Order: sequence, then C-alpha cells, then structure tokens
Amino acid sequence: MYRLKTLTGNRLWARRIGSQATEVAIRVGVLNRMTALARPKSVRVA
Repeated sequence: MYRLKTLTGNRLWARRIGSQATEVAIRVGVLNRMTALARPKSVRVA
C-alpha cells in the first residue's frame, strides 16, 4: 500500500463508487506492470 500511495497519491479522484473501483483497478494494474518490468527473469542452468 505504501508504494501504491506514494506513486499515485493518498486519495481517489473519482466521486462515484463505480468510478472509484475503476480508478483503483487502473492504479493497481500500473503498479503490477511496473513491478513486472523490474522483476528479474531467472533461467534454470542445471
């Protein structure tokens, strides 16, 4: 939660519940994409 709030802010911009759910889904998707890019790809050697 700390990283999500640090990157996207402490509060939601949307006012309606449905719009807030969409906003949270977009924020989490962006965070997941950023962590996927930073995660090393390991390959089994033996």
